[in-house]
Amino acid sequence: MEAMKTQSSEKMSGPAIFIFLVLGLFCSSNAFAVGSSGFELATNSARSLGKANSVVADPEEAATVVFNPAGLTKLEGNQISISTSAVIPMMKYEGANGGVGEDASVPIVAIPSTFVALSTPVRGFKVGLGANSPFGLQTQYDSDGNFRYTGYFNEIKTIAYHASAAYEFAPWISVGGGWTYMDCDIKQVAKLNSNLITASVVPGFPFPLENAPFELDADGHGVGWNVGILLTPHPQHQIGVFYRSQVRAEYRGTLDVDNLQGPVMTAIFGGSSFNTSVDTDVTFPDSLTVGYRFSPNEKWDVEVDVAWTNWSVFDRIDVGFGTSNAVLDSLEPLEQNFRDTISVSVGTSYDLNETWAVHGGYWYYEMAANKSTYSNVIPDGDRHGISVGFQYNLGKLSIDISYLAIFSSEVSIDNSVGVTNGATVDGDYSSFTQIVATSLSYRF
Repeated sequence: MEAMKTQSSEKMSGPAIFIFLVLGLFCSSNAFAVGSSGFELATNSARSLGKANSVVADPEEAATVVFNPAGLTKLEGNQISISTSAVIPMMKYEGANGGVGEDASVPIVAIPSTFVALSTPVRGFKVGLGANSPFGLQTQYDSDGNFRYTGYFNEIKTIAYHASAAYEFAPWISVGGGWTYMDCDIKQVAKLNSNLITASVVPGFPFPLENAPFELDADGHGVGWNVGILLTPHPQHQIGVFYRSQVRAEYRGTLDVDNLQGPVMTAIFGGSSFNTSVDTDVTFPDSLTVGYRFSPNEKWDVEVDVAWTNWSVFDRIDVGFGTSNAVLDSLEPLEQNFRDTISVSVGTSYDLNETWAVHGGYWYYEMAANKSTYSNVIPDGDRHGISVGFQYNLGKLSIDISYLAIFSSEVSIDNSVGVTNGATVDGDYSSFTQIVATSLSYRF
């Protein structure tokens, strides 16, 4: 909006820009979060959340680096922004046929992000940098509860670093693109069913055994790219198209198993404890988003975005163990069979005056998880989000605050996941997530 486009002749020094950016990147290195559709995140800035992320044709902030880098050319001067989104998740599970239910214990999670948009000496050419967490989740259940054998603590963390550039070929068309480097971590804590495994080898084994807890922890990295187009055929109409590539992350880590009891378990694992290296890879999906923005006047705009996400690339997880055995071989591969999804978002922004602006929006995300392979590890579902937000503009400095409520439809599961370890994930899953986001932007 016009209030966002205040340009100043004052310049920030090179060292100050560097310190501002590094501070944001450092904060982002500690980010992890609860996923939306599948385990994708959508918490890049308070303004975008306030518009329910219908922003691919709405270049009004430095975060366009990750929404559609072509929009960088529409930003006047230079911009720096730092955002933090507080995610407050609530996940509920009800066991099948009157089985024991359980609520996931997940703390409030802070997800930072930072973006920089800079002008260059070349007219119509701009560059952008940024860091965010595009994918992530964390679920934690009782260590002795229903999911002790399938994973009572599960975590996916990603931090992506972006470098983009854009060029305005004419006032009505801009093209942009860039590269993304992504650091990734996965962690799972669960237990091996020592009695079940022992009984499969020695039927009727007389001594009850304690479960053997195990922890898998691995980190990896991958590289992706993106490209976007922004068309402005008329001052009141803008069309944005943005494609984000797949990122294949290769992981390396360790598996630790403790408290191995009984002659069978100790013979299989070679003692009362066990450690081995692990390696695997995960392909994060590509996506295509098309957005149309209509501005009836200088104060008001409305946008509709439609996105396709190629979640079917997340079909299975093959884990390789440096030292394997019959028990570990039975635990993999882990079938996922996710499905491609469509999402729709509608957002609006209105300038009350030169100082205040308000935002609102709605989104819908299809469930990516497949019911036949669904588990408590990634409790997905169809999601509906409603958002509101406002902006306080002080010329060079602006503050955005937004609130988003995400409702997940109940998913009823009846499959065989966990059976080999004596567990069941059958039952009903639902969730409600609240997000409060704040952004501080500086234009110079």
